[in-house]
Amino acid sequence: DGVALRFDDDFDVARELKTAERVTDLASLADRSHTVVAVLGRFPEDLPPFAKVLALWPSELRGAYQGVVVVRRRNGLVVLVVDRRACPFLDPPERLSLPDNVRLLVAPAAGLSCDRVCATQQGSVCRDDFLRFLDDCDALSRHFPHCPCGHQLGLELPAFVTSPNEPTAGQCLSSNHALLTTCAASHRATQRLCPCLPLGGPSASSSSSRENVPGGLVVDDDGGDDDDD
Repeated sequence: DGVALRFDDDFDVARELKTAERVTDLASLADRSHTVVAVLGRFPEDLPPFAKVLALWPSELRGAYQGVVVVRRRNGLVVLVVDRRACPFLDPPERLSLPDNVRLLVAPAAGLSCDRVCATQQGSVCRDDFLRFLDDCDALSRHFPHCPCGHQLGLELPAFVTSPNEPTAGQCLSSNHALLTTCAASHRATQRLCPCLPLGGPSASSSSSRENVPGGLVVDDDGGDDDDD
């Protein structure tokens, strides 16, 4: 069984992550002890096998700080569970980023989906997986200056609450990478931040693929992902 650790002065996550061995086979964790290892993934998409092996919350990466959850096992093994889109301590190619040709657009009005917003940009499209790069307070603050940030759950997040009748009026809302938000969703009270990819341009596969990347996930459990090394 594992226990999520609090971040404190006794454990420097950035330093430990730099030197931690990357583990791609979750089943091999059962044979390790008294060391620090890192397992990398994209969350919440990759979470089910991680949750099963490490006794994590099954629906979201709870307890994450800077995209990292620290799990200590009773045999002295410390596992760093790292979100490759949210962790600033990773370097490329481990750290994923949006393709350079993606435009970040604020919806011109509340109640518009990102599908509609992107379609107005010469046929650009929104991809659900791109939204995970924007689903945090830092990204929102760059496009909605001076708004306080709140944590909520909703398929239309990340977004800014425009309606004065809402309890969260004037706030930037993020699920903090906890939810699979969608480009198709909208809410009458919120103004969305949208990643728009031009049709015919390079896709995120060139910058977001896990193939041949250290730390790419390999699992044998049913429903897990397999990477080709």
